[in-house]
Amino acid sequence: MAAELTTGTEPFTDAEKDGIMRFLGYPNWRLMAQSIQLGIPSASQPLFLVISAFERVAPETRSRVRVDLCRCFTLEEQIAGSASRVKVSRVGEVHLNEGEMSQLGARVRYFSTRIADALGVVPNPYSQAEYAGLMPGGINARVVG
Repeated sequence: MAAELTTGTEPFTDAEKDGIMRFLGYPNWRLMAQSIQLGIPSASQPLFLVISAFERVAPETRSRVRVDLCRCFTLEEQIAGSASRVKVSRVGEVHLNEGEMSQLGARVRYFSTRIADALGVVPNPYSQAEYAGLMPGGINARVVG
């Protein structure tokens, strides 16, 4: 994916927009669903802020966002590659090197937060993603009717 990214100030490509939305915890939908699904606000509620930020952000900011996006992809590859460092401590129990995993997760969180800050948006609070503790794992919002 990193090879598809550019470092210039031109508008974001579709692949870059997809990567940004993914690291911020938003789905890449073609059509917006209703804002409430099964009593829980849908991720489409704040998604329009991210999509409109792609056009609003200053051209000189795009290159910084692209650098941070490349770092997120690199770190995600390291997390995916960490399966080779899984250790069995007892029969039936498998543990990851928790120090390394939490450090990688913290670094992904750091760079995805920088992307969110540069775009002036927030990561999706309803995301179910869990990059080694990266995101909160989805919040429950009470809907009063």
